[in-house]
Amino acid sequence: MKYTLSTFLVGQLWPMPPVLRKDLSEKTAIVIGSNTGIGYETAKHFASMGVTRLVLAVRNREKGEAARKQLEEETGFRNAEVGIVDLTSFESVGNFVKEFEKNLDARLDILVLNAAIFPQLHNSRTKDGWETSHQTNHLSTSLLALLFLPLLSSTAKKYDTTPRVVVLTSGTHYRIQFDKNLIESENPLRHFDSKDYFDPQNAGAAAQQGRYNETKLLNVFFARALAARTPASHTYPTFITTAVNPGLSYSAGLNPDTDSRILKVAVSVLRFIFARSQEQAARQAVWGALADEAGINGSYITETTITESSDYVIGDEGVLAEEKLWNNLVDELSKINLKVQEIVDRYLTIPVPH
Repeated sequence: MKYTLSTFLVGQLWPMPPVLRKDLSEKTAIVIGSNTGIGYETAKHFASMGVTRLVLAVRNREKGEAARKQLEEETGFRNAEVGIVDLTSFESVGNFVKEFEKNLDARLDILVLNAAIFPQLHNSRTKDGWETSHQTNHLSTSLLALLFLPLLSSTAKKYDTTPRVVVLTSGTHYRIQFDKNLIESENPLRHFDSKDYFDPQNAGAAAQQGRYNETKLLNVFFARALAARTPASHTYPTFITTAVNPGLSYSAGLNPDTDSRILKVAVSVLRFIFARSQEQAARQAVWGALADEAGINGSYITETTITESSDYVIGDEGVLAEEKLWNNLVDELSKINLKVQEIVDRYLTIPVPH
């Protein structure tokens, strides 16, 4: 699919339909990055639908508790709890999953993977040694989803339901494709993370935006690859994965890390004219989590509609890139957490062609 500037602008100005509503009693939802912005508004929508257990998964407990109190004041919902997860730390991701699974009656019906950041000029690498936006937006996000596969699968079986994994991505993935040299390299993700490929310290605003776009493309590939490997229960997947584009909205965490006043003013003007409210953007995530549409597993969603991904993603080059990146991802994450390969072998299947 071709995605032009006019397509983007019309989509941004087109009235959003009301939020899709369902009875979520007995359900459990985790929303990553839910102390503010789209994540908070998504959690707020779930709270209004009577979800039994709602986890606000955040990096900072103080901010998480403030969000929990605000949610209670605005909705009267009292079943929210704060979970601590820092996506710049693989250890934190593993600990978050362990802590959640301590409850023997734990179930997981909805997992919204929302956190994302622009490349940082300062603190550009995590303590794990990866470029910060790459680890946050792609590696840790993917690790969370994979580590939760056993619980998603057991929830599906025990409660005869179909859990959802919602990966928030971006329409910016239409603008780019990976160079063949990257995909054909021995280790694409390590090459992607190298200073030869991207050096945050010497990156201008355009390079930062390009890097962000690439991490969102990685999200699309991950969602498609995970969905293609999800085993079916009867004729329906054990769980459903969607890649959701919330559209342009104001989010402080997605401000370019730049000293350029001109760029900051340009971004502010663009958002003032075309940005959705965060609540409207959250409706997209909710739709991805609750809609019952044919072909929704592995789909890319924008404007609360299943939409074709970029020509690159669905073309021959994209199919090969998706396979190479998936295998590379599993290999790298298995070095980080020994459970990953075992989980992939046990809970996923041979991929079904898109």
